[in-house]
Amino acid sequence: MEKGLASLEALEKLKNFGKNEITTKERISTLSLFLSQFPNFINGILVTASILSFITGSNIDGLFILIILFLNAFFGFIQEYRAEKSLDKLKTYVKSVVRVVRDGKEIQLDAAYLVPGDVVQVAEGDRIPADGKIITDKFLEVDESILTGESLSIIKNRGESVFSGTLITKGSSRIIIETTGNQTRFGQIAQTLAGVAPDKTPLQKRLDGLAKTLSVVILFVAALIIPLGIFQGKEFVSLLLIAVSIGIAAIPEGLPAVVTIALAIGTSKMAKRKAIVRRMQSIETLGAVQIIITDKTGTLTQNVMRVKKFQTLKPDYLAPLLKACVLGNTASLIDKAGVSPLAGSRMETTIGKKPDIVGDKTDGALLLFAKEQKQDLQMLKKEGAILEEYSFDPQKSTVTTIWVNKQNAKHIFVRGAPEVVLSKSKISKKEKDKVIRLYQAYAREGLRVIGFAARTSDHHSLHIAREDAEKNLTFLGIVGIYDPPRPEARKAVEESKKAGIQTIMVTGDNVLTASAIAQEIGLLEEGDDIVTGEEIDKMTNEELEKIILKTRIFARTKPEDKLRLVTVLKKMGYVVGVTGDGVNDALALKRADVGLAMGESGTDVAKEASDIVLVDDNFSTVVSAVEEGRTIYNNILKAITYLLTSNLSELSLVVFASILGMPNPFFPTQILWINLVTDGLPALALASDNKDHSVLSRKPRNPNAPILNDGRLIFILVIGFSISLILLFVFNTLLENGSSETLARTIIFNALIASHMILAFIVRGRLMLRLNKFLILGVLFTFILQAVITFNPFFQKIFRLGF
Repeated sequence: MEKGLASLEALEKLKNFGKNEITTKERISTLSLFLSQFPNFINGILVTASILSFITGSNIDGLFILIILFLNAFFGFIQEYRAEKSLDKLKTYVKSVVRVVRDGKEIQLDAAYLVPGDVVQVAEGDRIPADGKIITDKFLEVDESILTGESLSIIKNRGESVFSGTLITKGSSRIIIETTGNQTRFGQIAQTLAGVAPDKTPLQKRLDGLAKTLSVVILFVAALIIPLGIFQGKEFVSLLLIAVSIGIAAIPEGLPAVVTIALAIGTSKMAKRKAIVRRMQSIETLGAVQIIITDKTGTLTQNVMRVKKFQTLKPDYLAPLLKACVLGNTASLIDKAGVSPLAGSRMETTIGKKPDIVGDKTDGALLLFAKEQKQDLQMLKKEGAILEEYSFDPQKSTVTTIWVNKQNAKHIFVRGAPEVVLSKSKISKKEKDKVIRLYQAYAREGLRVIGFAARTSDHHSLHIAREDAEKNLTFLGIVGIYDPPRPEARKAVEESKKAGIQTIMVTGDNVLTASAIAQEIGLLEEGDDIVTGEEIDKMTNEELEKIILKTRIFARTKPEDKLRLVTVLKKMGYVVGVTGDGVNDALALKRADVGLAMGESGTDVAKEASDIVLVDDNFSTVVSAVEEGRTIYNNILKAITYLLTSNLSELSLVVFASILGMPNPFFPTQILWINLVTDGLPALALASDNKDHSVLSRKPRNPNAPILNDGRLIFILVIGFSISLILLFVFNTLLENGSSETLARTIIFNALIASHMILAFIVRGRLMLRLNKFLILGVLFTFILQAVITFNPFFQKIFRLGF
């Protein structure tokens, strides 16, 4: 009913379109309204044409038009249903995993299995999984803007409520779950928003515009058939039916559905390759990415960190160094065992294997190291209590913990970048030089080096400022953590080079560690530059522009450096992809053309800011995603080219015949049948075509290039008009040689459909001879249907065919 009223409103406004009192703005508004209701308008004309057919005695034509109308609606529904189902399926790939304490043991659990009463460990960068209350003395800073619109974070203490969907910007604590799912405050809001339709991608919007423009042109051309026919003495009703039928057949109304299905199928394939698409528009941009800024740890390396070497300045410094490893540590060790997702009960323990690390991998490596040196970590923690802890700060490059033992003696433990910790320590020049040589040797082996320091404090106040705590330290020693490169990283880097994509490593590690890994995976070559975060700070944006393309590694960087690099590259006109996992990466992920968040190690903040989530945190998955993105876009272009070329050949054949005063080459039922069988299955088969393995050996496409570029437009015009002119020549030759109009139409009718089937293979380009089962089955099915309606007497009568 609402659609009908909207159509009437459009027609009413269209009556006043040419009046002088109507402004240009109102004319544009009127035309937009009319075009938005154009499919309903055309369907209305089809129904009218069917009624006219019944009135004039053409019962078969009238009935068939109604059948075609129903079939078009049915197939349109099936296409949209498939597309929506495919998109819904993608949502199941993204799961939120939380750390839950059940039966005194910490386990990992899908947030969907949380129940009231569960105790959940949360930390900076996490999204609160359900409504609950803080149950520890540690405070949290929470961003509640998603609920309140307030941009400033709110400090939450013990006993205060936290809400599902809000983000932790600072601190770590435990919360007890009170309500879950739709019962949470966020869940209730989400229920009210469930009916809001998702926005279309830029490609879909451009195609909608293209379809509307083509619709106007086609409507105008189809309408010309009526005055031309009347001038030639043909009947008005038959002319109207022909004009309406050719208008319906030539309008590419299937484009939006084909694109939606192509995107859905493509994103499903990407999900199987461990790249979850969160924003559809990123697929279009993926094929145009020219530069990828990637993290080192976990993306180019395995993120399986283990302490490989360590050295203390004195033998008795090992005990405080181990305490510095454990205290203020955000990771947890979980024995490898089966866990019930609902109850969290432990099913069996695997003896002799190292436990799994939950949380930060570097912290986890330190816990494993401490556990190997001193088995009972819980006993170590129980020897005292943490008074205050300062989590890792990218600006300071340290983690600081203030701890008091059972004798009420305060101890301060600091760990972080060795050069930073050294600068805060009391140490002789000789010892300092020795430590520097040692950690540089570690770094050249590709080890991530962490320095440790400690001191006792006679500070009487409970609170000690971070700056005061990190003074006059005693340097304890260093630990070298090895994170081996991923075996597939070298191949992925090579493939990205072939694809015309430049890879830049941005890491917080020092220059030596970063360059060792980069050389191992083939990223760093002779002549490439390495720049540190300190050097970036001294450069203007103009100076950075001059060196950025020659630089392969940016080491010892801060999160804001990554954002600055993205901004500079985008200003230079490059299409940039960025990987990130931390809270501070969110701005760079948002600013990039394609933001790629880590699925395993990434915070919820980073995932929310990203366009694509890499399930396995792997750089090779980035390259695979680019490959799939290019394939999806190419397939969409194939489907568009096929639909426009085939529709042009059909429309021009009828129009040229009318201009030349020839008999109509098709009856309305034949035109509608051609549209039904040639615009459906072949277009869908092309939209889900096979991957061209050479797609990564081409340069990225220009993101500003139009859908119908010069080459594509020439193909559509040349092939479309060639098909119509050849068939028009055959039609005329048959009539001049004495063939009946029925025979001539039968031959042209089948020849046009056959040419469209051949066209579906031609537009595949270099994949023309590659197997596409869906396309072959679709073509065979179409030919079988054609044989049935051409040779079966019952269908010959309906379609007015014969020999």
